[in-house]
Amino acid sequence: MSDSIALRFDRLPSFLSAYRRILFGRRSGLAPGARLPSIFATCAGVAIDRGNLRAYTEACAIGTEPGLPMHYPHVLIGPIHMNMLSHRAFPLGLMGAVHLRNHALRYRPIQLDDILDIECTTSTERFRPQGIELDITTRITCRGDLLWHEIATMLIRKKSLGRKIDREDPPSPLADVFSWPDDKSVVADRDRFAVPAGAGKRYGRISGDFNPIHMSRLLARLFGFRRDLVHGMWGVARATREIEALDSGEPVRADVAFKGPLYISQSVAVRTAPLQDGLSMRLFCGDEPRPAALIAIRTVSSDTTLGPVDS
Repeated sequence: MSDSIALRFDRLPSFLSAYRRILFGRRSGLAPGARLPSIFATCAGVAIDRGNLRAYTEACAIGTEPGLPMHYPHVLIGPIHMNMLSHRAFPLGLMGAVHLRNHALRYRPIQLDDILDIECTTSTERFRPQGIELDITTRITCRGDLLWHEIATMLIRKKSLGRKIDREDPPSPLADVFSWPDDKSVVADRDRFAVPAGAGKRYGRISGDFNPIHMSRLLARLFGFRRDLVHGMWGVARATREIEALDSGEPVRADVAFKGPLYISQSVAVRTAPLQDGLSMRLFCGDEPRPAALIAIRTVSSDTTLGPVDS
């Protein structure tokens, strides 16, 4: 049985206190048979920081969309997620944790003058060979209307457990929503762009994610990478900036899985293939034959929920 923790913020919380707890807080690890605590957080009356939004659209080279860019709400909720996972009752360290997948439904575009209420909860945990997958579910409403629903999946590597993994759970059903055709004739080379020098530091200032692998070539190499890399969500925002479905005001779903790094100063190739009601995308970094990210953009109905999809 796990503990239940409720956090209520009257404004978006500070990253500084969260990083202090991450760096200097002591973590007990997860005992055999124990479960992670259930953490529920709310933040009411949130206004859009127009300066931060402008910095985001410039950094990701985003043009016009009807309201906030599709992936900006993930930046907006970042400080809430960070304060949840750095809570003193959370038993696992976050150093080396990675953003594994992201699944989002935009029921209607969020407007600049919308005042938002945000609810986040740690919803599902899975013991997998690499560590623990933890889903964080977020709902953003305005005057009671649901505008945005997201499930962000974090991977907390097994070394943070303080022990060996003694069981393996089935994979998430959302891990299998990224179909890709066997018929290569329908695959198109859509775009190619470079990851600018300093992109990791720039996006880190916007998002508050100062993971050292994005900040320093040397520190990234200490974590096993060739050099520093940009945040995966930067690459997703940059690659999807001209997708037709995102330029409409209709409900849309975006699923993302991160498979590898997007290195600073490397080129990124964007390849696409048609999906039923949408577009499948893969990002390739440099000469790497394996994709660094899988993306699926689908137009959906207003009563769609975040679950498995038909290919």
